[in-house]
Amino acid sequence: MGMTYEKLKAPLPLLITLLVLLMATEVSARSCLFLASYHKGYEWQDGIEEGIRATLGDNCSIEAFYLDTKRNTGEAYAKSTAKMAKRLIDSMQPDVVIAADDNAARYVIEPYYRQSEIPFVFCGVNWSAEKYGFPYPNVTGMLEIISIDPLLKVIQTVLPDANSGIFIGGDVPSTRSNYDRYKKIFSSRGITVTDGMVTSFDAWKRKLTDAQKTADFIILANKAGIVDWDQEAAEAHVQENTRRFTVGHHEFMVNLNMFSMTKIPREQGEWAAKVALKIMDGSKPSEIPIIANRRWNIYANTGLLKKAGIQLPDNILRKADKVGN
Repeated sequence: MGMTYEKLKAPLPLLITLLVLLMATEVSARSCLFLASYHKGYEWQDGIEEGIRATLGDNCSIEAFYLDTKRNTGEAYAKSTAKMAKRLIDSMQPDVVIAADDNAARYVIEPYYRQSEIPFVFCGVNWSAEKYGFPYPNVTGMLEIISIDPLLKVIQTVLPDANSGIFIGGDVPSTRSNYDRYKKIFSSRGITVTDGMVTSFDAWKRKLTDAQKTADFIILANKAGIVDWDQEAAEAHVQENTRRFTVGHHEFMVNLNMFSMTKIPREQGEWAAKVALKIMDGSKPSEIPIIANRRWNIYANTGLLKKAGIQLPDNILRKADKVGN
């Protein structure tokens, strides 16, 4: 028999309380999985996770699985840990999986969950999802693009005669992919960008020092992949040696670059979580188009700019947060 107010003979406030508790129980019965490509403590991914957890709140219980493929770069490791993730997903049967960055897509979604009943929302996939065959009927997401065109415009404003630059960063696949994009876009404007990717901190320092003589500008990209990175020593080396215009697109490199336009990891996490909520409320992933990130943080390192004797135009400087005073 169904429960009715007449049969329960309970006060109306008590019934309302019971209904609220029943609704809360139904909501908490929802489960979400955060499938992370990297390890907890990696700044970019932590920002995504913060956005996810803040947006989902108590709308579902949230589990997390970290593939840890930034510190463990081997193919065999990635495939092994992906199988562990699959076992968790299959046993958990979450209402939604939010998958961050390329390796979660490459090693988990593409091989195991094409056409699955489980919905996936990806974020942080670099540039294009076509390499994984997305979208699938059960998969949508947000791409991660970097601010190459806006940075090029700033370089050409500051250095109208610039024709050569160097891209310095840790030699990992995602950074190399970004280098290829820089090279192609800058080349179309008649500017050469050379490969300066390294795997050790000493090599990074040498590249930066040598670039003062060979390049008009320097792109200081992601430090990930430089196994013995020392942030304090890097900042000291930049202060002492950098006189060429340096630009970048990573939040954790703003103290090393003179000008930065950085992605906002919370944007990725918040958007993915909002889509997850829509899916749990009945929307299909196939109804939600794949989009790219749209927002940037802008920084001017006034201390490094002053030391190098480089002046940013007022219209650019006004938009920027000031660091390195």
